[in-house]
Amino acid sequence: MLWRRAVAIFIIASMLIPLSSATIVGSQIGSSFPMGISTFPLSGVYYTKEVEGAINVSSLQIGESYLPNGQPFEMGNASLQLNAMVDGLYWAQDVALICQQTSSTFNIRFVVNYWNLSGPFTLKVNNATVTSFQGLGVICYLSPSISATIPFNLSLFMLENRTGISFGYAYDNHSKIYYFIPISGSFQIGGTSKIGLPNDLELVWGGPGGGSVVSIHINALSEIFYKQGDKMVIPNETYSIGFDTGESVQGVNVNADLSHLFSPKAQEKTGADNPTVLWPIPPSISINQHNSSVNVTVYVNGKPIPDQEIEVETGFPLSPIAKALTNQDGIASFTNITSSFFVVYYPGNFTLSYSYAISSPALNSIYSSLTSYYHKLLSFLQSEEYSFKKGITSFFNDGRYVSPPSTTVNYLLLEYIVAIVVGVVISAVLVRLKT
Repeated sequence: MLWRRAVAIFIIASMLIPLSSATIVGSQIGSSFPMGISTFPLSGVYYTKEVEGAINVSSLQIGESYLPNGQPFEMGNASLQLNAMVDGLYWAQDVALICQQTSSTFNIRFVVNYWNLSGPFTLKVNNATVTSFQGLGVICYLSPSISATIPFNLSLFMLENRTGISFGYAYDNHSKIYYFIPISGSFQIGGTSKIGLPNDLELVWGGPGGGSVVSIHINALSEIFYKQGDKMVIPNETYSIGFDTGESVQGVNVNADLSHLFSPKAQEKTGADNPTVLWPIPPSISINQHNSSVNVTVYVNGKPIPDQEIEVETGFPLSPIAKALTNQDGIASFTNITSSFFVVYYPGNFTLSYSYAISSPALNSIYSSLTSYYHKLLSFLQSEEYSFKKGITSFFNDGRYVSPPSTTVNYLLLEYIVAIVVGVVISAVLVRLKT
């Protein structure tokens, strides 16, 4: 009976993508996305020699993962991926493959996944698999593993010099470069790659390869950085999802932690996936006018924002007639505002988008439909430019972790193995018949 079921599975499996292969078009199960933090500016293109993603994990439970066709894949395995494009021609991945051992302990294996978007690789590299898929070259390197215990801090980084790109990680106050590829170029943030994907920088969670989706429960704070001059800086515009990888997660809700406006973080918690703009976001502005006195209150998420410059503008075209800073209660006070119609302008800062408010409630409601930079970012996120159904599926070349041993027999896995064996036998028989 098992043999008959295995033959049937072989027929189905022969139409599936091999687990160790990669594909340019990956689908995600249900409403899953690569969740975490990414940056993709609409206002220009940045070139940098170093990128980094960092995460502080307070709790993490990794559930089951599924292949793009919905078949169960593995239990207790996930990938944390730092992904960036190099000159729009190469896709660089510095990946932590994370296998849960107990409720608080994990094994982590680091993986380099490096794609040539122009064609196969011709160079030779040390201790790595060099292959191709659908005409694109892939370099895959698997590092030895480390052990981690909750809570933990983990950083992934990639840096470029004139001779090539180094891949590294930092854990427990220990930093290590674990692989080097002799292909030089700059990390490009912005614009689109040779195959049409956004050149974003992303630190995102996904399944353990093969375009898989995994369910996780998490509480963490994450950040991404890129080098500008001699400093590592935080991007000005960030999202809660990644744009390039084919792996995804379910059960991760990401929002901005803006408790420190100039050093924001992404707060990752258990909840529904939520593709959104993390920052910049427009603050709320309220106007209270009494005769010629005007009080303007600026706040985010119900919290007042002190020390922010506010302008009052009138005329056509608009020109500023008064400026003031908000106090500790987020209030900027103006006197001698004789006009009943004026515009309050907030120029924005690092994490807050510029915003307007109009003294007339009727006109203010009309203004709310106007486009700010935040709304442009949000429109991009909701547009068809990226459908969240395409991406490059990671190629880990059997670098997946196997779930911790148990006494339960995995009959599905057994049937897959038997199906492969049966397929080999059938192929051999057909070859003999032809000869």
